[in-house]
Amino acid sequence: MKSAAADNAFMSPRLVLGVFLGVLLIAPLVLPPFYVTLLN
Repeated sequence: MKSAAADNAFMSPRLVLGVFLGVLLIAPLVLPPFYVTLLN
């Protein structure tokens, strides 16, 4: 049971980090005007 709990504890941050990086990479392609507005 300890291994299962550890897997869940490690998978959650990885999933959140992966989604966060994915949004940062895809956001400029999906919303160029909005992204440029944030940069400016």
